[in-house]
Amino acid sequence: MKNREIKLNKKFYKEENHDHIQQFRIYDPSEKKFYYSGGTPTMLAFFFKFTAPLNTYYGMPYQRMLFLKDKNGKEIYEGDIVKIGQEIRIARYDAPPSTILVA
Repeated sequence: MKNREIKLNKKFYKEENHDHIQQFRIYDPSEKKFYYSGGTPTMLAFFFKFTAPLNTYYGMPYQRMLFLKDKNGKEIYEGDIVKIGQEIRIARYDAPPSTILVA
């Protein structure tokens, strides 16, 4: 898979050897928790089938894992609120598909 560029605070960083499997999460407002997909095609298929009502009826968005970690080692997903220096921003996956922006 080709390299990605990560844009943080108006600077671009290249991430080499991006051979990760896409992973997602979605929030369940009735249970007040996130559901996370697995990394295999079968797990992804089951995840999307199981969570489709959350996306359709509750309008909850799927959030893609960005393959970045915060200072505590926790994965960052689309929509996460992150602090860069003194600025608070929202992480998002943006076009082209090989670029991640922290807006």
